[in-house]
Amino acid sequence: MIHPGSFVRQLVRDLRAQKLRTFLTTLGIVWGTVAVSLLLSFGQAFHTQMIKNAAGLGNAIVIAWPSITSMPFEGLSKGRRIRLREDDIELVRQRATGLEAISSEYTETLQLRHGKRTMAVDVSGVSPEFGEMRNMIPIMGGRFLNPLDE
Repeated sequence: MIHPGSFVRQLVRDLRAQKLRTFLTTLGIVWGTVAVSLLLSFGQAFHTQMIKNAAGLGNAIVIAWPSITSMPFEGLSKGRRIRLREDDIELVRQRATGLEAISSEYTETLQLRHGKRTMAVDVSGVSPEFGEMRNMIPIMGGRFLNPLDE
């Protein structure tokens, strides 16, 4: 049986004899540990930021937007554009139970011209409920829309 003291002495003797190998092995272990720790930290930070970004959309909200049909229906072809109108929003307000608020949002990209300069800008129109649903806070001295603005 090997005595524990002689085992430790042999280990120290071997480590001193193989200085470069010992250094490189230790460096590899340290580098691997640091790399894994950094990747875990980046992943956690990314997860936290995604949660914050999602909270900026609002709490417990559903967003629906028009698209294109993917299947034919009752003689109508597939690929038709579906457009929501304000009366569709009113219909949802009347018939959907359990909703605290509903808001419409219309977005369009338009050409803005001033003198000889032209640029594309996104213009949005929303209903008064939009600000509270999306956790928007007006700037100092400002306010969000209210029902009297309609």
